[in-house]
Amino acid sequence: MVWGCFCWSGVGLLWKVSGNLKTNSYIDILENALIPSVDLHSLHSDWTFQQDNAPCHKSKGTKQWFGEQKIEVMNWPAQSPDLNPIENLWDHISLRIQEKSPSNHSKLWNAILSTWDSIDINRLHTLIESCRKDVKP
Repeated sequence: MVWGCFCWSGVGLLWKVSGNLKTNSYIDILENALIPSVDLHSLHSDWTFQQDNAPCHKSKGTKQWFGEQKIEVMNWPAQSPDLNPIENLWDHISLRIQEKSPSNHSKLWNAILSTWDSIDINRLHTLIESCRKDVKP
């Protein structure tokens, strides 16, 4: 499993996830991948984080972490992964990786990284704009 994020100005860092994602490991990802990604894209104000309703996303500890960091998290309707723009991006990445046919875990990770790094900014804009049409404040 892989965790990643993106914004209007580009993709953030990727994080390799092993096993089931629990609150503490999710907070580690947020601290070590989300925060550096926010810094990378200079998103220090006027942005909202979007995530689905996975148990580790909605846990008391995670909500507390977001509060302490003063990060606004978008309310997310239950059972609506098709509205999440990153799900569409993962589908795109998956198709591109299948074309490369990596033969082991190392080659798979390298394929994921190279595909992630080559994502066209216009694709991100399209995904964000489609989400804006579907999700009303």
